[in-house]
This record gives sequence, structure tokens and C-alpha cells, in this order.
Amino acid sequence: MSFFKKIGNGFHQVEIGLLVVIPIVAVVLSVLQIFLRNFFESSLPWIDPIVRITVLWIGLLGAMIATRHYEHICIDISSHYLSKPLLSIVYRVIALFSSAICGLMAYHSIRYVIEERAYESTMYADIPSWPFQAIIPIAFAVMCLRFFIQVFKVPTLRLEGER
Repeated sequence: MSFFKKIGNGFHQVEIGLLVVIPIVAVVLSVLQIFLRNFFESSLPWIDPIVRITVLWIGLLGAMIATRHYEHICIDISSHYLSKPLLSIVYRVIALFSSAICGLMAYHSIRYVIEERAYESTMYADIPSWPFQAIIPIAFAVMCLRFFIQVFKVPTLRLEGER
């Protein structure tokens, strides 16, 4: 196995692990908060910001994994009307456009996180928010790279009606 394939597999395992652990943390904290509110008429004020951040992380990790498996959201009307060779070209153009958009999002989200750090924005109490928001540029950079790879490596295409 090549060096890059090992790194890729390790990265995939980290993605999957985070996508398993983070929702569990969010659910446990949410249930704890409900339990405390209903039975003790109190709550832990730091739980709500953490649950909001976990939702952000879950969404972006899910998007990263979807682009890895070619399961991202797409409107695929072209597969009904185009031949495989033409459809391959269309998919490559779409992947290039998607890569450019994700690259633009990564660039601007890096600027956003840098500004959050410069302005010393906090999530709760004195905890800075920028480390938790760093998933935004990371996710868009990863998706940019994966879409760019798809420009050269189009998945096996099936025409409508083939199973």
C-alpha cells in the first residue's frame, strides 16, 4: 500500500470516528440537559453552545464523507438524456465547478476564522470560538480537493435504466 493511500485511509478513519463520537456526545449532553431541566429545574449553561457546535461539525463531516463516496447532493437530469462519454465530460465540468466553489468557501472561511481569533470571540465564558469553527475551512478545503480529484477520476457511470 502506498504512503498516500495509508494517509488517506487514516484520514477516513478519523472522519468516521468523529462522525460516530460527536453525535453521541450531542445526544448525551442534550438528554442530560433535558433531565436537569425537568427534574432539578436547573441546567448547565455550557451545554447549549456545545450542542450547537456539534451540529456544525456533524453537518460538515457528513458533507466531507459524502463527497468522498460520490453521494453528495446533485441534480442529475443529465443522466437521463446524455450518452456515457458526454455524461463523463459533464460530470468532470461539474466537479471542477464544485471544486472552485468549495475552494472559494475555504478561502473565505479561513478569513472568517482568522477574524474570529483576532477579535477574541468567545463561545461560552472565556473559551475562544475560533478553534471550534476551524472545521469550516478544513471541511471546505477537503471537499475542494475531493471534487478536484473527481475531475480526473469520474466514478463508474450508469445510464438511466441500467441496474
